[in-house]
Amino acid sequence: MTRKHPLFPTFQEVADNADLARSDHLPVLTKVPLGEKKGSLNIVSLNILGHEGCSGVHPLGMEIPEGHTLKRYQHIASGLANSIKKQAVDVILLQEADKSIVPYLKEALGKGWEIIIDDFGVISCYNNERLVLQGTSGNKESRIRSMAFQDTHSGLSIDVHNIWGLYSPFPHHMEKQYHALLTKTKSDLSVIMGDTNSRLAPPGDHTKRNLTTGIIPPIIAKANGLPFDTQITDHPDGGFYREKGGIIRQLPTETLDFDTADVVMDKRSETDANVWPEYRMVMCLDNYYQETAIIAGRTIFAYEDELNHEFGQNNLVVRMASDSFNNKAVAIRFPNNSEAFQLIKNELEEEAGFQFREVQPTDFKDGTQPLPCVFAPIEKVALLHRAVQKAVSETVLKNQAAQRIQLEINRLSTPHWYLNDASDKINSLKELKTRLSTAAADSTAEDILSIIKTWEAEEAPASQNTKQYNINNKHQLMGVHRNIFFSPIRPGKSTETQNTLQWLKDKLGDKPDLNASVS
Repeated sequence: MTRKHPLFPTFQEVADNADLARSDHLPVLTKVPLGEKKGSLNIVSLNILGHEGCSGVHPLGMEIPEGHTLKRYQHIASGLANSIKKQAVDVILLQEADKSIVPYLKEALGKGWEIIIDDFGVISCYNNERLVLQGTSGNKESRIRSMAFQDTHSGLSIDVHNIWGLYSPFPHHMEKQYHALLTKTKSDLSVIMGDTNSRLAPPGDHTKRNLTTGIIPPIIAKANGLPFDTQITDHPDGGFYREKGGIIRQLPTETLDFDTADVVMDKRSETDANVWPEYRMVMCLDNYYQETAIIAGRTIFAYEDELNHEFGQNNLVVRMASDSFNNKAVAIRFPNNSEAFQLIKNELEEEAGFQFREVQPTDFKDGTQPLPCVFAPIEKVALLHRAVQKAVSETVLKNQAAQRIQLEINRLSTPHWYLNDASDKINSLKELKTRLSTAAADSTAEDILSIIKTWEAEEAPASQNTKQYNINNKHQLMGVHRNIFFSPIRPGKSTETQNTLQWLKDKLGDKPDLNASVS
């Protein structure tokens, strides 16, 4: 087995000499630009590996020598002190950090440094001779330590957030949270850095090189049916900063030697490095992704909006993806049991470089079932777009019907003080949308009409409202008015939801008219 990065020992090397192990993440250095003639704020981040039993560099089941953990921490603290001398570091951010490293940090860093210890695995250190702390807070649930500084060198106010992210293979929820942290502040600059537990890759730079900053523990490889000695490379460490003008940029990073704090680059070829070949979605917070056309002349966000509209969905996700050697791809996450995904897979699964996987979500907002994803090499996104458009055309009727139902769900979900709760209606309409979305790709207007009418005739869900107003079926449920100033049951007066459903049924009686009018 070869080293996945010059700084990461193999399992066999650690089994033979445990003293080679430091952490299963690498120290990463960034230099945050502060503006013309203002220099930079240099930050080092490191996940220090809290427990060897779930380590990417210790063999699975290895008997850990007595005192090994504290010895690792002593070496790590010494190396961090060297980063201050060699790299002019003023902030050190640690994750998966136990307070037992603190005595070594105090000894190594010296009197000019303050240390903030959190009980959720985050330790933050800063040079108090340069940075004056104005305020600080911890978010235990999200594992974030936030610090507001006044920088005596540049005169700027700077927020620094130390993050130990909650793992998710899909970055969109984390992007939203981090965007808020970076922008909802009065400070001149804002910085987020740490172990994101997502993935990072340089935006706009497709130069082939080893991005590895972490090794996934072998217990996870084993759980996924891989050999127990598999070292899966990962690239979660780094972050973002918001410039004084409001633009968000990804932080460029360099990896440091654990002990000497020298910058170490892996100059090996992709074949020699032999890193993990899977594409994985990366965080797309950098302004590059807001401005740059990636697929079909659109940004990934515009393309995502377009696909959600065309497929009648609201949970498709489009992002840039990368493997550990900076080979880029465009990734699309489809809903569970997506027929469009299957059509695209049938079209492209023999095409070299494409990857199709069922990815298990970890955020409850994404559900509990594996979600189908396609990854298209960046040089082949035109093939992906062509297959997507073919899938749209082959599923157009059911997509348009589902889209119309989704618009009605969105309308009902918007609260107003004068409207009663619409939960019963919304839940029933979501059920109808699911049936439409999972109908056969070649469903005719007659097929879709039958789905709607069958759904309307079904018994309404049991609730206080349906019992109070003697509602027997879903058609009657859709006829309940919500305006608090009028009676819920108004004979001869249709609700907006009933009008939408009737309009849709009318159009489904005339297939050409549906294609012309529903989109």
